[in-house]
Amino acid sequence: MKKIILSLSISMLFLANATAKDAVLDKGKSIFEAKSCVLCHKPETELIGPSLKRIAKAYKGKQAALVDYLKSQGKPIIFPKRAAVMNPQLIKTKILLGDDIRALATYLITVKGKK
Repeated sequence: MKKIILSLSISMLFLANATAKDAVLDKGKSIFEAKSCVLCHKPETELIGPSLKRIAKAYKGKQAALVDYLKSQGKPIIFPKRAAVMNPQLIKTKILLGDDIRALATYLITVKGKK
């Protein structure tokens, strides 16, 4: 009986964690779309800005650096010579609250070019 309860508890914990991660990704995607980031950043195509696939690869394991960049407190890792194009957009992201900016960064790092 104890094994069954323990197994169910672990399953519920795993499901709650997966659901929470999905909620963060959904929130990040909503912010990405609402701030019109989608106009310059496509899943796998380089346009004005880097693709989501390139962003995810460059910032893998560096979410804090991405958050700092989105807050206008850090340097870009991708296309630093073209970073000035992003400055007007950073006005939109640097005002995001902590959970929102982290959700956006999580989405950008996790999406890996998938739509």
